[in-house]
Parts: sequence; C-alpha cells; structure tokens
Amino acid sequence: WYQGAWIMDSTVWHQKYPTRGEFSRMTSSEFATNFKQASGFEATPYAASAFAALCVISNVIEATGQSDVDTMRTWTGKITLDEFFGFIDFDEYGQNTQSFLVTQYSNSSTSNATTEIVYPLNKASVSVTFPRPSWAQMRC
Repeated sequence: WYQGAWIMDSTVWHQKYPTRGEFSRMTSSEFATNFKQASGFEATPYAASAFAALCVISNVIEATGQSDVDTMRTWTGKITLDEFFGFIDFDEYGQNTQSFLVTQYSNSSTSNATTEIVYPLNKASVSVTFPRPSWAQMRC
C-alpha cells in the first residue's frame, strides 16, 4: 500500500501509546488485547475514550464514595489521571485538555500498513519520515 505510506494523521489514542494507567493499571496494548478478547473487534479510539471516561468516573466514586451529579462535576474538575489513554485533565469548562497524537503510516508495500506514533516526541514509537522519499525511491 505504497500510496498511503508516510501519510500523517492525528488521533486521541493509539495502541502503541506507552503509558501504564494510574487507575486502570493497563497499557494501551494491554487494553487493545483485552478489548479484542472481550468483543472480538479491534480497539478503536472510541472504545479507548469510553473506557478512559469510566476510569475517571470510577476514580471519582472511589475518592468520594458518591456518584451524584454534583460530586461528579466538582471532582472531575479537580482530578488528573495519567492513563493508557493519555494524560487526562479538565479545564474550567469541563473539557479534557489532552493533546492529540500525530501518527504516520509505515513504509509498507502491503495492504497491512500500520500507523506509528511520531508526536509527541516523548511518546513516539518511531521517528517521523519527512520529507517522504521521492517516487523513484519508493517500491511500487
């Protein structure tokens, strides 16, 4: 799949994100494996973000012993979690301030091209390839 090689994209989660979750105690690859075993499907950023939201909610319930809306709203704004999903922190509007990841498709001549994290640099699984090789240098 050489036409897509070296294309970059952004995402909120990637299964190669290296952090082990403070609350979940899982890495992204462990989450992806567990999700596949439980559901039969590949884990997506949507699945990871839903599970990360449950980690936040569960963390608040464990910290306060309560699950009412006011407690959730107040405590969600106070906690931070370094999770398999990324660093979770909420601003004054209740929005997660997590930065997106930048990924790049691998140099693959097959239809099984994979993506790798290239940014942020401290979480990158490979170095970014830029500029991409010329057409004459690519295998067709």
